Amino acid sequence: MDLETRTKMMFEFFERGRSDMATHVFGHIRHLDSPDIKPTIETYVLVFEGIAKAADAESLALVHNMLRLDATVEPDTKLYNALMLAYLGCGDPRQALLFWDDIMHSRDGPTYSSIQIALRACEEAPFGERQARDIWSRLKRFDIRVTKEIYAAYIGALAGQALFDECIELVNNAKKEAGLTPDVLMLGTFHNALPSAKQEAMKKWAAETYPTVWADVQKLSKRNKMSRSGDFLNGIHYNIGTDIRV
Repeated sequence: MDLETRTKMMFEFFERGRSDMATHVFGHIRHLDSPDIKPTIETYVLVFEGIAKAADAESLALVHNMLRLDATVEPDTKLYNALMLAYLGCGDPRQALLFWDDIMHSRDGPTYSSIQIALRACEEAPFGERQARDIWSRLKRFDIRVTKEIYAAYIGALAGQALFDECIELVNNAKKEAGLTPDVLMLGTFHNALPSAKQEAMKKWAAETYPTVWADVQKLSKRNKMSRSGDFLNGIHYNIGTDIRV
C-alpha cells in the first residue's frame, strides 16, 4: 500500500471522528522501512489538522513526539502553522504561541494563516492581549496589508481578554485602520470571543450602532458556547465560518 493510499485512509478516519485510528495509521507509516513510504511535511500537516478538529490531545502528543524524532523532516512555516492549530484545538494556546516564536525566527517567516492562528491563540491564552498587541504593532510597523480575517482575529484576541471598549474602538475605526467596513465576520468574531457575561452588552451596542450587519449575524446558525473540557457555558456562539487552513 503506497503513501497516497495510506494518507487517504487517515483522512477518512478523521472524517469519521476516529482520530485514534488515523493516528494508528500514521504510526505505521512512520515506522515503515521503505523510503518510498515515509511521512512528508504534507502528511504531518494533514494529521495535525485532523487532530486539531478532533481536539485529541493524546494523539497530538504521540505524533509530535514522532516528528521530534524524524530526522527526514525539516519543519517549515506550514508545519509550524499546523502545530499551532493542533495545540490550540487541544486547549493549549500557550504552547501554540511557542510555535509562533519559532516562525518569527525562521527563514521563511509567517504567512497570513500564521498570523490568524497566532491571534486566535492570543484570544484564549492567559494575558494573550500582550502577544496580540505585539503582533499588531509588527504589522503596522512593516506596513503589512491587513485583511478582513486578520483584523477580525485581532478584535477576537482582545475580546477574548474582555477588552470590550478597545474592541468597540477597533470596529468603529476599521475604515481608518485597515480600509475595512464592519461586517458579519468582524461583529461575529467580536461577539463569539467575548466572555459570556459581556455578550449581552455587545449585542445591545451592535444592534444600535450597526443594525443591518448585526441583523445578518443573528440570521446565522448558533450554538451554546462550550469550554475546552466540553462543558456548556451560558453564552452563544454564532457559526461565522472561521476555520483556518494552514
